[in-house]
Amino acid sequence: MNSIKLDPSARNARAEKTVDEDVRYTRQIARRQELCRHLTLAGPRPVYEAITAVARGEDLDQVLEDFGRIPVSVYRGVGASEFNGGPRWTR
Repeated sequence: MNSIKLDPSARNARAEKTVDEDVRYTRQIARRQELCRHLTLAGPRPVYEAITAVARGEDLDQVLEDFGRIPVSVYRGVGASEFNGGPRWTR
């Protein structure tokens, strides 16, 4: 059988690419978590609006960034943090 020998520089390039991808992915997860915390502090209505936007096919990261631009105090100040009317669930 013939064995295939990999060029060490190619192996290192793949390893570096994997590390770069891992770092990018880790940063993306951390950013998503930060934005989700912000969104939950904003209230149930913004959470619902974000979920429906993603369900309509909008990009998750873009939706989270869009909702993350608005300070929590603004959502609450203009009454956009809670549902107005409609069905109410009790516990």
